[in-house]
Amino acid sequence: MAPHDPLFKSLLRTFFAGFLRLVAPELVARLDLSAPVFLDKEFIASPPLERSRLVDLLARVALQGEDARARSLLIHIEIETRSRPGMGR
Repeated sequence: MAPHDPLFKSLLRTFFAGFLRLVAPELVARLDLSAPVFLDKEFIASPPLERSRLVDLLARVALQGEDARARSLLIHIEIETRSRPGMGR
């Protein structure tokens, strides 16, 4: 684990709603950010990949509107010190 990871993970958990307002303001209007659920770091990918991956920060956020409890969005944040080729957006 890089030395900056724990600090940034703690900051992102604490200021999660504010961070999303900065990077995805159009999405925030559709989310209920009152109680994000931060999930385990190990994530099992869907078929055909079927291999586990470790993610930096994974949160489940409920969507606003009718039956919001039954609908949610997973938000995955990777903490990197610099971009790498093939990293994508």
